[in-house]
Amino acid sequence: MARYNLWQNRAIIAAADPLGLVKRQEDKAAPFGSIAGTLSHLLWTDRVWMARLDGGHAPDGKLANSGTQFRDWQIYRAERAQTDTRILDWASGLDDAALEGELFWMSKSAERQVSRPMAICVTHFFV
Repeated sequence: MARYNLWQNRAIIAAADPLGLVKRQEDKAAPFGSIAGTLSHLLWTDRVWMARLDGGHAPDGKLANSGTQFRDWQIYRAERAQTDTRILDWASGLDDAALEGELFWMSKSAERQVSRPMAICVTHFFV
């Protein structure tokens, strides 16, 4: 699933690249406004989940402004590639035992600790 995720992210970037800045940032009345806003949100959420899963650094900001975290296209592309490598590295170390038990994290939006079965969290991450 991590390799599929990487392939899809590369395909999305390849499709969005020729659109140019104006088209990528054009309001499409989508939840995060534009193509760029949606891609920024997806990168931000991948980083939120990776922080939960690998214990690494979580992104700054809140869900409401996740669509504006990565406004510069070149920075977005570099950060997307870095995050995809992080996901691949983490996923390559998974085994059956790693999917057992609960995952605990502090939810900023719910303002409380949350837990879910690890296997469900990993499945959710890739679906």
